[in-house]
Amino acid sequence: MKNPTETAKTGARLCATEDISGKSVERWLNTLLTHHFKKMKVRTFESRGAELFRLIDEFDLQKFFPEYKAWDFKSGVVGLVTSKAEAHLAIVDSVSARPTLDDVCALLAYAKVINPLLCMLVSPEPPVDALATLLKTYGRYDVLSYGGNLRHIRLARWHARRAEVTPGSIFPAGPLF
Repeated sequence: MKNPTETAKTGARLCATEDISGKSVERWLNTLLTHHFKKMKVRTFESRGAELFRLIDEFDLQKFFPEYKAWDFKSGVVGLVTSKAEAHLAIVDSVSARPTLDDVCALLAYAKVINPLLCMLVSPEPPVDALATLLKTYGRYDVLSYGGNLRHIRLARWHARRAEVTPGSIFPAGPLF
């Protein structure tokens, strides 16, 4: 049985449970980013303990993120993808229960502020019926949109035993980057 990681409140029921280990999400994100950005440096962090602006300072990436001093919030797992000419962020948060619109809204606020390359909410459970209906029946993908509607928060099922996103569970479908 995995040890629970420390839980930090970030505005939603963001969690660390035996179902979702922050360390396993970090390893998964690192693999995903490294595979996609082969020529760039990839670093991932289980960051519930550190504000995002501190990571930007620590790795001297201020020139890429001019508003970074205002990023006084914590995210579950953060990915930094960098080269000498550019830098990108990825964030993945998790909830232990079925994701709700409240969970999406908390993450959406962060995504609208930092405009990450990837923003994902993972859970071992499917979204609550009301959120699923809003998205699938009524097509309200706008509640997932950030970055001028060019990017969407992705919802995905987390497979605890395999320590990865369940294949085919990413919603909305489409390329991640």
